[in-house]
Amino acid sequence: LEQFVDSKADVLLMTDTDTIFGPDDVRLLLKARKPIVGALYYGILGGNPNSTFPVALTYQQGVLQSLDKVPKTLTKVGAVGMGLTLIHRAVVEALEPNHRLNTPFAETVVNGYHHGEDATFCVRAAEKGFDTWLEPRARIGHIKPIIL
Repeated sequence: LEQFVDSKADVLLMTDTDTIFGPDDVRLLLKARKPIVGALYYGILGGNPNSTFPVALTYQQGVLQSLDKVPKTLTKVGAVGMGLTLIHRAVVEALEPNHRLNTPFAETVVNGYHHGEDATFCVRAAEKGFDTWLEPRARIGHIKPIIL
């Protein structure tokens, strides 16, 4: 993040080390031209590969909740996972005016519910007026290692 802040780049591409994606997925995110836009990927509940969920959330009545249905086109959401997410410079600068570089990704509790750093980043961005979008046509793989 520090290298991004010091650069002249317009966007920051965040990705997890356990995701698989291609150049077309990145192109879809760039084409969206949104402050925050993430690709669709699935997490695994409780280590059970037969129990998956889309890593994107809605924001209803002050609470982040799992999507009821995965949209087919670019859709405004409450939060996305950072498996493959494009963030515009204006968002980072609004959240880090003093360049502390760790605050926007710090985990926190939102209305009594604990959320990870990616979801709370999106909530903090929304508080500054930036919407988060899901681009479901950019579908990436999410690999979770199996520990024996």
